[in-house]
Formats: sequence, structure tokens, C-alpha cells
Amino acid sequence: MITQLRKIMLTIIIFAFLSGCVFITNRAGFKAVSPALDPISPFKGPAKVDSTQPTFSWKGPETSPGTYDLILYKGIHGGRPSINLYSPGEEVYYKEGIEGPSHMVEIILDPQTIYVWAVRERTGETKGRWSLFNYWAIDGSGGKNLWWAFITP
Repeated sequence: MITQLRKIMLTIIIFAFLSGCVFITNRAGFKAVSPALDPISPFKGPAKVDSTQPTFSWKGPETSPGTYDLILYKGIHGGRPSINLYSPGEEVYYKEGIEGPSHMVEIILDPQTIYVWAVRERTGETKGRWSLFNYWAIDGSGGKNLWWAFITP
């Protein structure tokens, strides 16, 4: 039984390594729903949106009694050509006190531009952590405190 289990585990590990498997964890209990990176391979590049005035949505903690803050920055490429991860540059939009887990930006964003975004919970004047994410790949690469990226049409 143990030998068979080891073979199964070894097969899973080899498959994950060969497929470039990536594991993503979300900070602050939030998960980007839209726009969101491809969960299998966030290195494919930023998510594509179909409008220069996109709607953002997220899943937060089930017990979230407060409102949300949303922030958008122009994205700056992380510097590694093979990995399409972006950092915040110029702040372009900030909205606090959003009721519910979605929001359409109230400005028109620049076309064909990469942006990064995050959301956080707010209860009164108490602000939660931004919804950044961490990832690690089976090849040993990884990153912490990364922003959700998207590109406008």
C-alpha cells in the first residue's frame, strides 16, 4: 500500500513539474474574480478586459461585515522577461466605501495599457490588508505580495 502511494505521489510531482504547475495563495482572504490572472499559469500575461471602464469583482471572507476599498495603478513590468508579473506605478483610481464585492470604475482608463489592482476590507476607520497574492511554482520560482494585473482593449 505504501509503495503504491509513493508511486502515485511521484507521478503527481513529475506531472506537476513537467506542466509548469503554479500554486497561488491569496492574502487577506480575498480572491480576484474579474479581471483575474490565469490560475494555472499567471505568467501568460495580464488578464484581458473588454472595456476601458471595467467592472472588478472579488470574493472576500464570508464574514465580511464592512465595505471595500479598490485601488488601481498603471502596471510596471517586474523585470524578468519570461515572467509577466507587474508592480504598481502611478496611482490612477482609488475608491473607498464600496458596498458589495464588485465595482465598475468611474473613469475611462487608457487603451492598451496594463494596470494592477487590489481590494481591501474596511470596517469604519479600520482598514484591512490589500488583496495581493503569493505564488510558487514547482520549479522553485515564486513571488510574494504580487498585484492582480489586466490590460485594457
